[in-house]
Amino acid sequence: MENFTDGGFRLSENEPEMVKPGEFPWNEISDDLDEVAEVVPEGELNQESVNGQQADRVASSPKVITAEELEKRKYPRLNWLVQEILHPGVTILAGPPKSGKTRLMTHVAAAVVTGKKVLGKIDTQRAGVLFLYLEDGWRRVQTRLLEFLLDGWPSNLRLEIDWPRMGNGGLRRLDEFLTQQPEVRMVIIDVLERFRPPTPRGVSIYQYDYRTIASIREVAEKHDVAILLIHHTNKLQDAPDVFNRISGTLGLTGAVDTMMLLEREDRMQPEATLSIDGREVEAQELTLQYDPDTGEWELLGDANLYSTSDERRQIISHLENQPEPKSPKEVAMALGKNESTTRNLMLKMMRDRQLVRVARGKYTVSKKD
Repeated sequence: MENFTDGGFRLSENEPEMVKPGEFPWNEISDDLDEVAEVVPEGELNQESVNGQQADRVASSPKVITAEELEKRKYPRLNWLVQEILHPGVTILAGPPKSGKTRLMTHVAAAVVTGKKVLGKIDTQRAGVLFLYLEDGWRRVQTRLLEFLLDGWPSNLRLEIDWPRMGNGGLRRLDEFLTQQPEVRMVIIDVLERFRPPTPRGVSIYQYDYRTIASIREVAEKHDVAILLIHHTNKLQDAPDVFNRISGTLGLTGAVDTMMLLEREDRMQPEATLSIDGREVEAQELTLQYDPDTGEWELLGDANLYSTSDERRQIISHLENQPEPKSPKEVAMALGKNESTTRNLMLKMMRDRQLVRVARGKYTVSKKD
C-alpha cells in the first residue's frame, strides 16, 4: 500500500507514525463527517476548523430553556432493536479473547435482520444490519454465518472485512453508507481497535478514549442507529465493578450509552454471564448457555423477565389496582422495595411511556393507544 499522511498518521501496512505531543488532530478525525459535528480540542474552535452549519451552531448563544418548557416537550418512545437491551446510540461489548463475542453478535445480527428472537426469547425489531468483520477473512465470515442463516441469506445483512480507520475516512464512509442505506439501523464493528486510530503519544488516554466514542456517537445520533463496538477486557478480574474490566479508561465506558460484558469461568464450559448496564438500560445479568448443536447462545430463564421485567410488571400491576396515582415512596412501601431504586425505575418507565407522572410527583399507568 502506498504510504501517505492523513490526520497526523502515516498510513501503511506497517506501524503508523506517532504524532508529536499536543498535536493530535481531533478535528481531522471528525473531519470525516461532512454534515456531522466535528470534535475539536478546547480553545482551538474557530471558523476554519468547522464547516458552515457547525460554525453557526457553535457561535450561537446557549439555548437555555426552563423546566416548565422541557416538561411540555414530547419525545418519541425509545426505539428498541433488541427489547430492553439494545437501542440507538453507542454500545460496547467487551470480553476476554475467544469468549464468544463475535459469535454472540453474529447471532444478534441474524436475529435482527429476520425479526426473530435473540437468545431464543427476547423480541427484536426487524431492521438492516451492517457488520464489519475487521478481524476475519471472507471464508471465516461465511463459516460464522452458516451457523445462523439456516432459512436463507438475507439481503438486508451487509458485510465488510476491510474498512478505513477513523482519521482515514472511516467515519465519513460510515456516514455516507447510512445515508444511502436508511434501512440499516444497526452497525456492529468487530473490533474497535481496528477502527479507531492508534493511541497517540503525549495525549491523555482518557481524552483519547472519550473523544473517540464522542465522534462515533455523532454518526449514531445523526442516523438514529445502534452502533455496537466489540472490545477486549483488561486483567482486573477481581474488580468489584465488573465493568472496570473493560479495557481502557473511564472515558471509554463513560462515553458509551450501554456497556456489556461477556464472561465465562472456563472457556470450555457452555455457560456464560452477560452483564449489561446503561443510561436507558436497567442493570442486569443474563445467564447464557451455548448450544453446540445449533451454534447459538440461549437465554436461561423466562422470556417475560426480559420483555418486561418482573419489577416493572409489579409496579404496573400495583398502580392499575389503585384508585388514584401513587408516588415512588408509596409504591416502594407497598411492594417492599428500595425507595431510590423504585424512583429511578419509575422514571425510566415514564420515559418508555409505560407510566404517566401527574401533579405532585405521583404516577399512574399510561393508557393504551
